[in-house]
Amino acid sequence: MLAGIHPLLTGTLLHHLDAMGHGDCVLVSDAHFPAERLAQVVVDMPGVDADVIAGAICTVLPLDTLTAAVLMDPEGAEAPAVAALRRACPAPTDAIGMLPRQAFYDTARRARVAVRSGDRRTFGNVLLFKGVVA
Repeated sequence: MLAGIHPLLTGTLLHHLDAMGHGDCVLVSDAHFPAERLAQVVVDMPGVDADVIAGAICTVLPLDTLTAAVLMDPEGAEAPAVAALRRACPAPTDAIGMLPRQAFYDTARRARVAVRSGDRRTFGNVLLFKGVVA
């Protein structure tokens, strides 16, 4: 156990976040996302919503100032999971992008680690890009 670390952040996940460099990304996905097919490493967190996981990760991972995060575009009205993920990312609105589903999948292949949530809401997927640790 570590003091000051969000309890959702396991040693395995912290190891992978620490190994990431500036510009690398971590995927936080809903339960529907094909994480095993696309990501190099998958950490499962069943029973936890994607926005809660993203918020926990953001307590230790500084986000890039130009592109902090990219969300999957629900192609229509904003899905509840997308709105929750926006609130979980401590970044200016203009630093949070949107990608159509296939482009998001293509970009997600770059993720150093994927954290698959138990979130059953659709479009609950975000790529968080690591910034510089000052």
